[in-house]
Amino acid sequence: MGEQCHTTTREMLMDLRTDVKWHDGRPFTSEDVLFSYRQLTRPDSPLPLAASFWFVDRIEGVGPHRIRIECKDALATMMESWEKLPVFPSHLLRNIGSEKETAEFYTNPVGTGPYRLAARREDGGVELLANEDHFRSVPVEKHLRYRRFGSLESTLLALRSASMDAIIPDDRFTDWSERNPGMVESIRGLPRFQHFVAWNLDRNFLDRKPVRGALARAIDLKLVLRDSATAFEQPVKGLFSPGVPYCDEPMLLPLYDPRGAERMLEAEGFHLNEKTGIRAGADGKALSFSLLVNQANAEHRRMAESLAEQWSGIGVDVDLVFESWDDLLGKRLLTREFDAVLLSWEIPLERDRHAVWHSSGVEAGGGNFSGLRNPGVDQLLERIRYETDESLVKRHAAKLQEEIADLQPCFFIGESGRILTVRTGGISVWRPSKPGKGVAIPLSGGMESWELERPWWVRQETLDRLKSGTPNPE
Repeated sequence: MGEQCHTTTREMLMDLRTDVKWHDGRPFTSEDVLFSYRQLTRPDSPLPLAASFWFVDRIEGVGPHRIRIECKDALATMMESWEKLPVFPSHLLRNIGSEKETAEFYTNPVGTGPYRLAARREDGGVELLANEDHFRSVPVEKHLRYRRFGSLESTLLALRSASMDAIIPDDRFTDWSERNPGMVESIRGLPRFQHFVAWNLDRNFLDRKPVRGALARAIDLKLVLRDSATAFEQPVKGLFSPGVPYCDEPMLLPLYDPRGAERMLEAEGFHLNEKTGIRAGADGKALSFSLLVNQANAEHRRMAESLAEQWSGIGVDVDLVFESWDDLLGKRLLTREFDAVLLSWEIPLERDRHAVWHSSGVEAGGGNFSGLRNPGVDQLLERIRYETDESLVKRHAAKLQEEIADLQPCFFIGESGRILTVRTGGISVWRPSKPGKGVAIPLSGGMESWELERPWWVRQETLDRLKSGTPNPE
């Protein structure tokens, strides 16, 4: 973000880099940002971002690399919205008038990244070439091939001949790798998605915090979470993406305590009927709710069945309702016509969680699906949105996690990330420091996630040639 206007704090100037080019050689300019903004904030946008730019009153270009933004409000998290905006080449998309032409662009996209699409393979894969005009650094590996193998045998042949360096495994390959230790190693990326049950806090008995707390304590996550060949699942660590600078505290969620859960429900007046196995309140109504599940999501179905079985163990009757995603979203979620719904969302990098938890988002179509209305949470969200002092932001973020863990507007099931299998010793990371220079570091998961490092992956053979000064063959 560039300089701030001296006459009003509501006018900001955004300056773009001047050395960025599209893959077709055309310069990246302010017109591309303006075009992308207008396309993605219009009502019928394929990626609706209007809510993320609620603070923008007017926007215009004042030069090839400068944009002026007149704002309704000036908040500390403004740049988070701009970071979420995908940018499109306006010179290629501005005059597209048919769905066929649009599909053709997405089939052969033009971007600004370190690699450009060279070809689509007949086996369903793609081939990428290094972008020699990339503004940051030109990748050392000039040619990448993403292939689809038709059989386990062809996969193993490519692995043994060192013509394949990384693989998305299936169960058969995982079985083989366990029988042949040392050939490959698995690395875990950062957890990217959280899975949770959103409660409708306007429904009977779900509006009581002790009941929601009891439902959380009744679940043994070891029986719900599991790893597969391509993904891992673990308990939720926090509201924010791991490693962000504004929150380094874990979110302490309720622990598994089924006896404690039963005592909490007894204290709330829900007593167990020994004949039916279901609890009921003083009015005789059963402690029961329906849980909506996307019928097309096999992992959601599995999680929901495990949750329902464990909740029945403390006398809570759960009716699993499987619906199509379109019906679940349009007819139930956005109108808040549900008791509970099992959902997943991508763990955000941004710190502004106003749309999800603030009471202003409870209305139909808003992002506060649970209906949480809490003045303390609202105040924390406002402070996080406007605070510029990093130490205070951390304090507010930690307090927000503490409040959400206590209020339990949803039950956090877990978070998941990708698992990738690589040829042992086959790949390193070349971290560019300046054009033509860099530092080699080992390939790893964790905080230095492979999702962040992947544009700078190099084969060990390439790295050896780089160190010795030997030219890299085509």
